[in-house]
Amino acid sequence: AAIVTYSNLVLYLLGINLGRGAGELGGAGGIGRFSGWLDNPNTLGVILLGAFPVALQAALNNRKKHRWMSYEGVLVLSMVLLMLLTGSRAGLLGMAVMGAMRLWSHSRKARSLAFLLVMLGAVIFLLEFNDAGSVINLAQFQRQGEDVLSGRSFVWELGLHIYKESPLFGYGMGTEGALIEALKPVNSVHQGNNFHNSYLSLLISNGIIGAI
Repeated sequence: AAIVTYSNLVLYLLGINLGRGAGELGGAGGIGRFSGWLDNPNTLGVILLGAFPVALQAALNNRKKHRWMSYEGVLVLSMVLLMLLTGSRAGLLGMAVMGAMRLWSHSRKARSLAFLLVMLGAVIFLLEFNDAGSVINLAQFQRQGEDVLSGRSFVWELGLHIYKESPLFGYGMGTEGALIEALKPVNSVHQGNNFHNSYLSLLISNGIIGAI
């Protein structure tokens, strides 16, 4: 986790973004979702989220006065910063929930911070459904035939159909955008030029043989 975190932060400071959306940063102060040397921001978010509880517990177990300045504390703060750079709302929500649970069980003094993390998680949850209008209007949004996943369910279905046409060897690396543009319906709604699923992208690009 430390290697992934610090190596990607170095790339960000250098203005290098090698994954999907490469070139959007325009330097350390630029805009765009950061994926570092991984395939997309969500993949980086998943890795950070998986290691976050362990790193946080290690920091909490540090009895030094300035625990957040220790190696474990700096790692936790760096992981949170990197998660913010990925723009992964689900990852931030997961960090907020996991962090709140750890802090709540750690000590009574930390429960106020845990409460703040729960509030942060609630805000992230509301932002997660912002494209659907609001959580209150979610049922109405579904009845209108819209996709609450911002087009992901459509593109996943399209990706499975594309994969079935060439399951063994796939279509080659870097063909996702061209395949989506060529085969999606004219009136479809989809954000980005990829399948928003690392496993599906791997199968479509390399086929089952390449994936194995």
